[in-house]
Amino acid sequence: MMLLKVNPANERMLGGGGADGAIHRAAGPDLLQACLKVPEVRPGIHCPTGEARITPGFKLPASHVIHNVGPIYHADNNPAASLANAYINSLKVAKENSIQYIAFPAISCGAYGLSQQLEHQHILLQRFCLERSMMKIADVWSCGVTLYVMLVGAYPFEDLEDPKDFRKTIGFRE
Repeated sequence: MMLLKVNPANERMLGGGGADGAIHRAAGPDLLQACLKVPEVRPGIHCPTGEARITPGFKLPASHVIHNVGPIYHADNNPAASLANAYINSLKVAKENSIQYIAFPAISCGAYGLSQQLEHQHILLQRFCLERSMMKIADVWSCGVTLYVMLVGAYPFEDLEDPKDFRKTIGFRE
């Protein structure tokens, strides 16, 4: 079974905060090295807004990661089109790599400032894209705790000694 998780990345593909950072921490340092090997399209830019790139999943409970870059809401002239491209290009990359199952987080939420109205459009867009693809299963998650838990494959009540424990992955401190 080919399982893939979509990473709401930034254009540099170097990890960051939120879900992107959680995915990088859970996958381990090999993910960063793989991202650095993705050819730059412009200096410092490995994946422009609306596009998608694939890497192995390394320590994640997924065979691959598709890194896609959604729009920064207040800085994009047409955030809905950029968001649509991020989803469509992720599905294209998944299909090209014979991925059977794909899990999307909410792209461009959180720090990228996707408005609540666009968030509803984005859920509808996911469903539309998935209906027209060859994917068998897709899960739609919103931002927040559920997103982190599902992306890193760990749950809040696991053993604290487990390296994939939810609290360690997101840098939680008691």
